[in-house]
Amino acid sequence: MISDKLVFTVNNAVGVGETQFSWQNRRGGYLAFVGSSHSVSIYNRSGEVVETIKISGSHLCTGLAWDSEGDILSVMIDKSSQLILWDSNAEKVNHIDCGLRDPLSFIAWAKTGPLLAIGTSKGNLIIYNHRTAKRLSVLGKHSKKISCGAWSRENLIALASEDRTLSISGPDGETQRVLALRNDPSQICFSEMKGDERLSGENTVSVLVGKKMLLLYSLHNPDNPIELVFQQKYGTVVKYEWFGDGYILLGFSAGYFVVISTHLKEIGHELFQIKNHRDILSDIALSEQLGVVGSCGDNIVKCHEMRNLHEAPAVVTIGSGGEDIVEGEEGDELASKRKLGRMGRSRKEEVKVGRMSWSTDGQLLAVVTGSQNSSSLLVYLSSLPFVYGTCNTDDGQLALLTNIRQVTIFGSTKDTVPETITIDVEPSFLAISSLHLAAGMNNRAWFYVLAEEIKDFSVTQGQQEINSTAIGTQEYMGNVQSLKLGGKYASALLQSGKIQLHVIPGTSVKDEAREMKIFPSHSSSPYVIRCHCITPQSLIYGTDNGAVYYFSLEDWAEADDYQHGVGLKEIYSDPIGVYLALVDDKNEGHIYNPVISETTKIPDFPLTASVIMWENYLPNKNIFAVFDGEKVLTYIYLYNTVEGNIVEKAGETQIENGHLPLLLFNGEITSHTKGGNVARSILSTHDIKDINGLDHQDLIIVLQENLKKHLALNKLEDAYDVCLSLNSQEMWNELAVASLKGLNIDMAVTVYRQMGNVGMVWALESFQGTEDKCLLAGHVCVCLKSFSKAQEWFLQSSDPLAALEMRRDLLQWEQALQLAKKLAPEQVPYISREYAQQLEIMGCYSEALSLYEQSAQDGKMNPELKATSEEDENHYQQCIGGIARCSIRCGDIRKGVSLASETNSPPQLRRDCAEILEGLKQYPDAAVLYETGEYYEKAASLYIKLKNWKKVGALLPNISRSKIHIQYAKAKEAEKQYKDACLAYETAKDYENVIRISLDYLSDPDTAIQKVKMTNSTEGAKMVARFFQKLNDYGSAIQFLVMSGKLDEAFKMAKAHDRMELYAQLLDGAKSIVGDQSPGVEDYHNVALHFENQKSSLLAGKYYFKAKDYAKAFKHLLRVARSNSESEGEALALATELVAESKDEQLASQLIDFLLGEPDGIPKDPKYVFQLYMARKQYSEAAKTAVIIANEEQNAGNYRHAHDVLFSMFRELRNNGLRVPSEMQDGLTLLHSYALVRLHVKRGDHLKGARMLLRVARSISKFPAHVVPILTSTVIECHRAGLRSSAFKYAAVLVKPEYRSQIDPKYQKKIEGLVRKPSFLRQNRGDGDGTEISGDVPEPLSPCPFCSFQLPETELNCLQCKALIPFCIATGRHIVKDDFTVCPHCEFPGLYSELIEILKEEGACPMCGETLNTSDVEVIKDFAGYYSKLKEQ
Repeated sequence: MISDKLVFTVNNAVGVGETQFSWQNRRGGYLAFVGSSHSVSIYNRSGEVVETIKISGSHLCTGLAWDSEGDILSVMIDKSSQLILWDSNAEKVNHIDCGLRDPLSFIAWAKTGPLLAIGTSKGNLIIYNHRTAKRLSVLGKHSKKISCGAWSRENLIALASEDRTLSISGPDGETQRVLALRNDPSQICFSEMKGDERLSGENTVSVLVGKKMLLLYSLHNPDNPIELVFQQKYGTVVKYEWFGDGYILLGFSAGYFVVISTHLKEIGHELFQIKNHRDILSDIALSEQLGVVGSCGDNIVKCHEMRNLHEAPAVVTIGSGGEDIVEGEEGDELASKRKLGRMGRSRKEEVKVGRMSWSTDGQLLAVVTGSQNSSSLLVYLSSLPFVYGTCNTDDGQLALLTNIRQVTIFGSTKDTVPETITIDVEPSFLAISSLHLAAGMNNRAWFYVLAEEIKDFSVTQGQQEINSTAIGTQEYMGNVQSLKLGGKYASALLQSGKIQLHVIPGTSVKDEAREMKIFPSHSSSPYVIRCHCITPQSLIYGTDNGAVYYFSLEDWAEADDYQHGVGLKEIYSDPIGVYLALVDDKNEGHIYNPVISETTKIPDFPLTASVIMWENYLPNKNIFAVFDGEKVLTYIYLYNTVEGNIVEKAGETQIENGHLPLLLFNGEITSHTKGGNVARSILSTHDIKDINGLDHQDLIIVLQENLKKHLALNKLEDAYDVCLSLNSQEMWNELAVASLKGLNIDMAVTVYRQMGNVGMVWALESFQGTEDKCLLAGHVCVCLKSFSKAQEWFLQSSDPLAALEMRRDLLQWEQALQLAKKLAPEQVPYISREYAQQLEIMGCYSEALSLYEQSAQDGKMNPELKATSEEDENHYQQCIGGIARCSIRCGDIRKGVSLASETNSPPQLRRDCAEILEGLKQYPDAAVLYETGEYYEKAASLYIKLKNWKKVGALLPNISRSKIHIQYAKAKEAEKQYKDACLAYETAKDYENVIRISLDYLSDPDTAIQKVKMTNSTEGAKMVARFFQKLNDYGSAIQFLVMSGKLDEAFKMAKAHDRMELYAQLLDGAKSIVGDQSPGVEDYHNVALHFENQKSSLLAGKYYFKAKDYAKAFKHLLRVARSNSESEGEALALATELVAESKDEQLASQLIDFLLGEPDGIPKDPKYVFQLYMARKQYSEAAKTAVIIANEEQNAGNYRHAHDVLFSMFRELRNNGLRVPSEMQDGLTLLHSYALVRLHVKRGDHLKGARMLLRVARSISKFPAHVVPILTSTVIECHRAGLRSSAFKYAAVLVKPEYRSQIDPKYQKKIEGLVRKPSFLRQNRGDGDGTEISGDVPEPLSPCPFCSFQLPETELNCLQCKALIPFCIATGRHIVKDDFTVCPHCEFPGLYSELIEILKEEGACPMCGETLNTSDVEVIKDFAGYYSKLKEQ
């Protein structure tokens, strides 16, 4: 449409005269421009001045016009009757005298022919024929100055004058029509109005009247001209243009841009209206070649697409400051553009755009700007011919014509900085290699160097501007159709169907004969070259008869050729010249592999394919893309797959309208856009989506899509990484199959190993190193279960017998036999035998018999067999066995039995034949074969059917099946041989029949009872019970009735014979005897009712409890407890258990009141209260009770029992997540410290024992039963441990009157001696009591496990953090976190080193008494974590 690429600028100083310009018709190669100077300048498309036409005197140019062919430029001069004509072909100026003295006011060339209409200021008309140089003067055409006019294609001329008339004349000047106008006319046009009936030719004249109205005058309806008046807000009509099918575009001074239709049904309606400019619209223009209309005004130019005027327009803002632009110097165009933009933003003076016009080819747009100080002509690049060249080497490059004489070189990635080169010609073709650029037109090309060491470039706006001059030119033998560069050579395909290969100018070769070559070398060649490409190694070209030729540049000789058979239209080589893409006359695509001289068809190849791009990223060199005009189809060429060499379609990518893809690098395509720019986009097949920030569901979907794309492009490593993230067996399987199809065994092994498929890993590793690709492909096809394809590969490989082995493994014997006859005749007998075995299994016995017989005969007679004699014999025996089996099945029983009965026949054959005979009800023969085949059970079974008991008896020692023994036992029982029958039943483990015979026939109850107790047989127990009942042994009868589940009978018998207590005891143990037939609530209720009637309250309460009748049970048990009998303890224990199980609060309240002595004022033993609370899981109350019990036990001197009560309660509270009362902790600490004394003294560690005794002595009031013995032990152990002051302290307590008489006589004198001789006392100088005890060994310090404060080892309260420190169960000291451990049974803490020493001697935990080995204990390093977890529990 229009770009901001400024081609050149012409500045014009302010002066007299109007700035005018005009593009050359048809060619558009020249621009005529005239400003305030007295000259007309002719510029070429690059801004170079071609000609300057001087105007004599002080005259100014008042009009410019080109003829229809663009050959002649006419220049009109004010106040002169002369006309200047410039011939563009001869570049010659002519002056023409019009023959009248009137000043010229109007000139216009005819649309067809050499006629020039000239109007004068007096209204006269001159028609000048440039071809004949004749003038025709028509005087008085109008009465005043002719101001405007126009020619039609039929050479009618319409003129308008200041006399406000419109005349229409023929080419001879004769007036045909005259129309009076209401106001001054301007801008006349011929065109064609739309109508219901199509009329040929330009049938309408349009003219502006007073710049307010548009008059449409139809030549076919001259009496009804149409006058169109527009809205007042639009202002005046600046200019209008006809376009399309009868549409008119109008520009108004107020900035409005309007489109109307001339169809009679639509006249008066605006089809499109927009305000394009803020203040003023100064001009409009139209380019049919571009399909663009534009307007200019203020300081901007706006352009609209004709096909969609409603789309947002393209806008170019025009800057000011033309004086800063060097006129016509195209080399400075980029600098000029920057200056324009910069000054347009910075200066207060705004540039006004006056006029605009496109060149006839639409490639250039001229814009006239003006201000108070200057005016300029700016020529922009609006469109370029699409000229490009591509290079596949060095990651790919694209050379694109981006300005008239400017080529930009783009890399294949966005990171590559584009390079621009100014060239010497406006090219029609380009070619590029990694080192050179070529540009040319017609039969000539210019060459430029791109080598880095030669480049001289500067960087401007992200581009490198290479200052390079042509290193040489090359003229060809005809016009060039396309040019390709590769290495040192250039290949030009001429329009004559020949190739001219030559050395690039500026380079040299050793042999002059290699500087140039023509293909084909003979003029009478039968083919025409249609396409070509070149690599640094080879020239490749294709012909109209379908041949592809490779010409080696190194050897300078034909290297290879391939006959495709269909004429070729295009060929495309991959970056390294290995693969070649062909497009033939059928519009089919193929990939040619010169290594194997084979082509592979491209599937779904589009009929409209215009470009094939090979991937320039070498790791993906086998990927290519095809553009069909709308979308890009991505393909991959796979070499050496299980399907051979194939091309697979990977996907499609839609391309924006107007884009043409040219380069492909790592999935990114570089496209030329319709605006002349370059766009880059990623193919959908390569667009791997980012997974960061996705939730789990979207992540799985995206990963699956990415995996499919990787697999489609055979990017197995990338697919493996995705599978690691997905970790889906289905996805892993897809990757494994893709790896196998591509014969990538290493990847397949890795994937199957990741899947845990050991079988596949082993199978693949067995042929992983196979070098024969055919053999490898065959093995892979087997893994993929493509067996027909596998056979094809195997037969092409170095080991065709693998195909035979595969068919044998698949049990496809017919195919195996066919292969064996061709490949391994010696295997035919073996395969025939295996085939016969399969037919036998399928039930085709006659066919199997035939194959067995043939195989046996061939196996004996085939001289090619190389097997050992043992293998031959095995084969023969299998054939004989098959013959025997199939003979029997086919009715030849005698033959089959005879073969099976041979002495050397295997036992399995005899068994098989026996089974067949049994199925045919041939029992005698079957029994004999079973017996000789050592299948004794089956033989015995058949002998039983034949009632041959003698044979059965002889076989019984070899038979383990119970069924046979039972059948034999029944036969013996029928013969009244009961001992033999009993022995047979016992062998068959039919113990009920053993019990029955022992009781009924052998009178042996001991054996029967033994079997019942051994087997817990219910039926057996019933039989024994009946037996004892007959003997009046009711106790034994009741026992066995209960065992048999006959509880009702047992109850009645027990009640009748006063055996109820026995019955009740048997009920308690009945569950373990009769299993599911356990006693129910009703059974216990009956027993309880019986005992209630018998006034036995304890038993009644017990069994009411078992019957779940808690109220009655509690009443009876409480009655027993109140009787103060010997059964009181048992009754209270049962009552406690009952209350806990019933969860009846009323019963619990009654029991607690009873235990506390409220009914009778006599409290019961607290242990019952404790048991009640524990049973009801009321641990807090149980804890309080436990402390009371422990205190009582402690006061009574039962320290071990008190310790156990507190310890068990401590564990219950901790296990149930309840807080342990401090009183309980202190009590357990004190009791355990006392328990440790004996342990330490026994080990001879008197110091530890003394420390524990000192802890106990400090709380001696809690040990009232043994105050004197404990203090005595304290004095003795302290004295032994060297704690003299502590020994003195407690000796002094002992000699007090209340304790002195209780001291053991053997220690009394020693204790008194300690008190009498206090040699370690010293005077205290303070204000105390006068003395101070000294002499104790200082107690070592150790850190608090919580705050690390140093405190004595036996101190359990930290003075700094105030924490209660747990004590060590082995020493009684506080624990240390660096030496921390716990008992795995009771979880009480200890010092690891000390506990280990104790365990070495004692072998049990000092706290819980459980057996403990040193290996069971380990150091716990995370004391804080363990302790916090323990506190949470």
